[in-house]
Amino acid sequence: MAPNSGLTHPYQQQLSRTVCQNSSLQNVKSDLEVALHRAFSIGNRPYKAATVVFINWSNDDMGVVQRQEELAEVFRDKLHYRTEFYTIKTEDEHMHFNIVQWLLNLAKVRGGKDSLIILMYSGYGQTVPDDSGRNEFIIGGDSNYMAYNFKGPPTSLSWHQAVSIVETHAGDVLHILDSDHSGYMVVNDGPEILAATSPVGQISFSSVLRDTLHSLNGSPVSASGLFARVCQQLHASGLEEMPVYVPNLRQKTSVILHSLAPDSITSLAQTPPKDVPKSGIRLLITVHVADSINPELMIQFKSWLSKEIPSICDSVKVEVQGSSSIGSSSLLLLTIPIEMWYYLPMGKKYTYLAIVRSGIVTDLN
Repeated sequence: MAPNSGLTHPYQQQLSRTVCQNSSLQNVKSDLEVALHRAFSIGNRPYKAATVVFINWSNDDMGVVQRQEELAEVFRDKLHYRTEFYTIKTEDEHMHFNIVQWLLNLAKVRGGKDSLIILMYSGYGQTVPDDSGRNEFIIGGDSNYMAYNFKGPPTSLSWHQAVSIVETHAGDVLHILDSDHSGYMVVNDGPEILAATSPVGQISFSSVLRDTLHSLNGSPVSASGLFARVCQQLHASGLEEMPVYVPNLRQKTSVILHSLAPDSITSLAQTPPKDVPKSGIRLLITVHVADSINPELMIQFKSWLSKEIPSICDSVKVEVQGSSSIGSSSLLLLTIPIEMWYYLPMGKKYTYLAIVRSGIVTDLN
């Protein structure tokens, strides 16, 4: 199984974009505010309808259908989401056409404004470079076919080509992938993705999500927050690889999962959650700032962090751990919630150093 690097900044291996240059302290404040709003979905409207689509293969030999059914039960009982299953028939010569048509019909009925559709795949998968050199995620119904470079009868589909039709009709879409190599599915300005790989025979990502959602008991949590909670219990859960989270940078906020029970809808509609469950995992990062930060500016910046950040979202802390001057610029050492990391601008301005658990710095490697 290929390893996943869960804290790799989104797209950094794939995209050729202008690197962020050092910016002012005011820009850093703006970046932190935006990341906070997007990561925790502050002010996000509650969904009026939500559907989870579980996709698998007819020749399942890994027990994924049972695990999907167990996860579906939690979505139904705790969040009151509608669940649907689609089984791809390996002998179907028109499997691509049929799944696209089925998903199109579902999206027309279940999609629309203020709706959420979650696409959940469990099974074999592989990444192959497309014509542009980016990785394309291929799902397959036959491990031998996937292992031998797609030789023999075609029993595979391009995940993006098969399911992208949903995004043209649904309000919000979240992809959840429990498959080999799914952590390498990096899409330029693509959908929001949660993915992880587990060795065959070991605890599955689906099972960990089931337990995590069950423990939340319908409390609202953003997709980035769900990712962080899985990271928090990585070793205890039995997962051997760090999960991967990829945000949808076209959306203002992360997808937020919340109960559709009548009382939950009412409370969320009246008062958007200012305090949503957080994992407690923090990252140690460096920030390159164009300003030369004197002691007075540092005092002002720390004061802003201690007052402004909690005013946006309760119990969130962004803290300065150190600073140094580099000529006319400065280097800040900050700790932030892991949920915010993926919503900071890509480039050399922000650099990940380590993960912090209970005040102890731990290198991910």
